[in-house]
Amino acid sequence: MNGVRSGKLFANLGDAECTTGSGTYCEWKVNDVDVYYQWETGPNSYNQFAAVKDANGAFVTFEAPLQLNFHVPAAWRTVSTQPRTSFCSTAASATCGASRGFAFRTSPTKR
Repeated sequence: MNGVRSGKLFANLGDAECTTGSGTYCEWKVNDVDVYYQWETGPNSYNQFAAVKDANGAFVTFEAPLQLNFHVPAAWRTVSTQPRTSFCSTAASATCGASRGFAFRTSPTKR
């Protein structure tokens, strides 16, 4: 699917008159216009555009999302089917993991 295109859009209707002052218009006359615009949209990346402008009308640029990798340390892995509520060592405070409101559940690595 290629999408939808508007055709040539131009500012002065007189530029499309077949004969000056005739009140009739010919599409081919727009080919002689120095500046015209076309609007197009469709399902393909080459015919889509999305942007955000700030309060001054300038386009805002975005960076690609950061890719994160996290390796679960062996000490955090559990065979239990219950989620862990704390990952604190026995020497640490008993509430350190639970107070942060997170819990991980992982499967042991199969070898």
